[in-house]
Amino acid sequence: MKLPSLPTLLSFNGGYVDTLGFLSLSGLFTAHITGNFVTLGATMAHGLDGAWS
Repeated sequence: MKLPSLPTLLSFNGGYVDTLGFLSLSGLFTAHITGNFVTLGATMAHGLDGAWS
């Protein structure tokens, strides 16, 4: 039996955690919020304009 690759396992785990969070937090997508904060932090760290828009 061939074991699944690392990207496959990480994708499954990410989907599972996102689905569990969505169901337990009454429809809040935690991955969407985390992605927005990461993008905002990266924009601020690089000193680019448009972070607040």
